[in-house]
Amino acid sequence: MILTDWTLFFGRFHPLFVHLPIGIISFAALLEIVAVYKKKTFLSAAINIALLTGALSAGLAAVSGYFLSISADYNYDVIFWHKWIGISSAVITFLAWLIRVYKKWDIPFLKIKITNWLLASCIILITIGAHLGAKMTHGDGYLTRHMPGFLKSL
Repeated sequence: MILTDWTLFFGRFHPLFVHLPIGIISFAALLEIVAVYKKKTFLSAAINIALLTGALSAGLAAVSGYFLSISADYNYDVIFWHKWIGISSAVITFLAWLIRVYKKWDIPFLKIKITNWLLASCIILITIGAHLGAKMTHGDGYLTRHMPGFLKSL
């Protein structure tokens, strides 16, 4: 890909854009937990909106992340996994939304079960991807460097 000022400019927004899907998808998971355990079916529309918004914003973060990755020198292994985890998170979130809104698969229990597993998988992927992104941005040991001694010994 040819680097232009526009791609470089847009890529630099990745650290800003990446926080949108993290928050939105986490919020969708929280709404889903409340809906399942408290039997609040009225949250379904909000969950659908959060999933679609989370998937679209994850796509935006992935594109800006790609532009950032080609404009700088990052560790190949870390950037490889970070990139594919980010793309997977966007696809899984979109798939969860699609399953929830697709009218022909109108089996509520099955829809909820599948989307809950997809959402849980996505949260795990986001956690791993965020760790790898922080590792690239801040370096190894950023969170643990000043950890109290008693926690380091655990």
